[in-house]
Amino acid sequence: FVVSNQIDSSRLVLNETPPHRSSVIVKPVGRGQSPRSGIGSRVVVKGVEPVLTRDIAGGGSFLSTCAQEVHLGMSGESFSEVVLVWPDGHIDSWRNVTAGYYIAIQGGRLFRVSQTTDDEPDLFGISPSS
Repeated sequence: FVVSNQIDSSRLVLNETPPHRSSVIVKPVGRGQSPRSGIGSRVVVKGVEPVLTRDIAGGGSFLSTCAQEVHLGMSGESFSEVVLVWPDGHIDSWRNVTAGYYIAIQGGRLFRVSQTTDDEPDLFGISPSS
């Protein structure tokens, strides 16, 4: 990531920690009445104590913004359910979300963008909640 300073030059910071497939990154991609950036969306993760709730917010500070994705650390191998509440009121949810994925969610559809290693199982285990 980049650290921007008002008086000094900017700095590039690189995290070289090896991946351990112990997280999921969720990127909401809005369509219809929801903003494409996903701003205003809420991600709720069930199956952990306490239940995780994260909001996608815009803005932040001068010359900066918040990441428009949610990074969810995992203590186990999967979350029992991930719920995405869109700003327009629609609700999408998925069960059995496993660790090690960067996923994008658009209009009720979940896309695996990447995974940390090639030996991870595919996302066929993830299914929309009824």
